[in-house]
Amino acid sequence: MVPTGQFAYARARPLALGPRPGVDYAKASHPRTTDCLPRRLARQAERREHCRFGDDHNLDVNLLMDGDACPLRCRDTHFVRDVADSKALNQMPGPAVILSASGMLSGGRILHHLKWRLPDARNAVLFVGYQAKGTRGRALLDGARSLRIHGQEVPVRAHIARIDALSGHADQDELIRWLGTFTRPPQQTFLVHGEPSATQELGRQIHGRLGWSAQVPEEGVRVSLA
Repeated sequence: MVPTGQFAYARARPLALGPRPGVDYAKASHPRTTDCLPRRLARQAERREHCRFGDDHNLDVNLLMDGDACPLRCRDTHFVRDVADSKALNQMPGPAVILSASGMLSGGRILHHLKWRLPDARNAVLFVGYQAKGTRGRALLDGARSLRIHGQEVPVRAHIARIDALSGHADQDELIRWLGTFTRPPQQTFLVHGEPSATQELGRQIHGRLGWSAQVPEEGVRVSLA
């Protein structure tokens, strides 16, 4: 299972359609199911136009195309549109990759899939986005042995993993590079989003590399913007 944000189409698309190195695409039998996108985005993705317009990809898809299989596995990617089909996934035999919302496990269809699959050690939950403190996703990454879902304690026996490289957010160097394009520095820079250690370090980097005044305000602090 891969939790992903409901409106994070840019992240869900490579997960649902991305090629997997070393896989014989003509023989692979692991369907991928996207159970998270709003209907409008699901219709967009379900058109499977990725293979029709290979020249628009950075990777030359046309060179990898053959008569039986698309390198992006479009034929094996299915989009769930209603509740009945979503529930049916819990009875699906064999291996599969399920993408479902929400990304931090705060709600959505992913919770139903977790109730069915977390207790089984044959399953895995792969996080590809940031998990804020206090969320179910963060609890799993921190090693929780059970998770409270719909008023029940669900035991965690599935494997928990993460991939940081798919984040859609800019990293420290990218943020500083963007700030460096300002023609005039701000009087004060406030860092209000992120883990405490990361925001403190970013503030030090902004001050050291750009010479700006940067601070991480504490809750309840008042500042004058005049």
